[in-house]
Amino acid sequence: MLLLAAPAARAADDGLDPASTTAAGDARVTAGTTTAFVPPRSTERMEFTLSYLGLTMGKARLFSGKVDETTTPIFLQAQTASIASIFTLKQQLSSYVDTATGLPRSAQLDALEGSYRHTDTTRYDRDRGTATVREVGNRDEVRTFGIPPGTLDFVSLVYRLRHLPLAPGTKYLFHVLAGRILSTAEVEVVGREELSTGIGKVQTFKVRVPTAFAGKFAEKHPSFVWITDDPRRIVARITTDFAIGHATASLDSYTPGEAPVAPAMEAAVDTPRKNPASTP
Repeated sequence: MLLLAAPAARAADDGLDPASTTAAGDARVTAGTTTAFVPPRSTERMEFTLSYLGLTMGKARLFSGKVDETTTPIFLQAQTASIASIFTLKQQLSSYVDTATGLPRSAQLDALEGSYRHTDTTRYDRDRGTATVREVGNRDEVRTFGIPPGTLDFVSLVYRLRHLPLAPGTKYLFHVLAGRILSTAEVEVVGREELSTGIGKVQTFKVRVPTAFAGKFAEKHPSFVWITDDPRRIVARITTDFAIGHATASLDSYTPGEAPVAPAMEAAVDTPRKNPASTP
């Protein structure tokens, strides 16, 4: 799927040694999960048009569910929708993120690719440092393997990027799990760019995310994510180059979602209450 490309990766059969995944001692690279997570508003939504080889081929949506003090559900959906589409494809990637840490508790990929359906479910055990992945498609397989602390999935990585400092030249290192593929991604802010979008012209940060697409097509270049340079930090565009063409998700609309619910305030003065026993 165009938007669910996994960072350049290796199979995680036995886990990945965190010490082996550092960026060659580069002091300019910061671990991307060391800053505080900022959860999105409930029902925040970004709608996109998908184009491929210059033709409109479908729609995508990046959105949050009902956010509470324990769980932040975030989703990425995509669906081909035009006769120009090469094949029928529907996918949803769901990530159920710990609101305090920004780390996924569980994730699920539901996909229909032509006539092939499959579901991948991931459950994280942060105390044990493991992930259990169940893949249901042509076969039903379950594997448990070790993961480094701070491991994310693609959707939680995007939401994490939205609230990191994004000065051009900044680099962040992430551990990312996609299915059974565990990888290390060095993400770099390559510059600023003005984009024309469905919500008007916006100033953005252009962020390079190294990816290796393992599905229908063979990707030959990294992905790029454009994030607005304003307090909303909207994802304005995602683009990926493939061996047979160029795929882009362009922002059509943005819905900010529900305002955070303020805690109930205690009354400064108690309302006088009538004592039933003293009622005349």
